[in-house]
Amino acid sequence: MTEERGEDVIQIAVCDDEKGQRSVLREILTLHLQLKAEAHEFYEFASGEELCTACLRNSFDLIFLDIEMSGMNGMETARQLRQLGVQSVLVFVTAYPDFVFQGYEVHAFHYILKPYKEKKIREVADAALREIAGREAEYYLIPTGSGSYRQNLREVCYFYSDRRRI
Repeated sequence: MTEERGEDVIQIAVCDDEKGQRSVLREILTLHLQLKAEAHEFYEFASGEELCTACLRNSFDLIFLDIEMSGMNGMETARQLRQLGVQSVLVFVTAYPDFVFQGYEVHAFHYILKPYKEKKIREVADAALREIAGREAEYYLIPTGSGSYRQNLREVCYFYSDRRRI
């Protein structure tokens, strides 16, 4: 699920069935990322189904996902995303800390409890950015006739070299 996009633009998805919660999270993150001069793009989704569909077309670096949603809840959404091969940094936002241990099943990066505390969001965002930067280093650039292609090293089984060709 590799897609060409502008270099160093962080793709962020926020999925929450409450528009007000999406807006608050987006405002806090936008201000924080602007102060850090981090280029970013936000995408908002009102349901897990919408997010899963979007992940078939787009690659997000960071996903903030509410757990308690109507329809497919956040935990079911996270499981579906991982089954689709989505490797995004996943941060759960919830008013219920009961789901923390289930988050290990889907490799959740962190939890943020509602109501939001700006300081916590900034701390988690900074940690997620460091994680994303570390993942970016795990690509192999393959030269092509029209530029280059980034191959995720996690998807590589082995390299084979024959007369200066890999």
